[in-house]
Amino acid sequence: RVTAGAEPLPTGVAPLASAWQVAHLPPGFRLAQRMFKWLPGSSAPATHLVVTDGVATVSVFVERPGPGRVPRVGSGRIGAASAYTTVVEGHQVTAVGEVPPRTVEAIARQVVPH
Repeated sequence: RVTAGAEPLPTGVAPLASAWQVAHLPPGFRLAQRMFKWLPGSSAPATHLVVTDGVATVSVFVERPGPGRVPRVGSGRIGAASAYTTVVEGHQVTAVGEVPPRTVEAIARQVVPH
């Protein structure tokens, strides 16, 4: 099920959810949802893509860095969750999920404008 615009957008904010996709997913993964998400400290909604293999779920967030914010690149773990952050065409792309680190990295590196 793909859901666009799950949260209302304020007047004048361009919808970005349909503007991003994961070009190539790891074997067995598929796009389950596409929506908008307001992230703390953001002045605009992020695109939130949810991919799954039926067991594990990975959330992918694509956002424009706010004024004065520098996009980050790197990886990390919190408990069983792996995260990988990169920059694609000036947008911060972060993938998070309870999957191996190389899986979130592979997904984040395949995010492209649609």
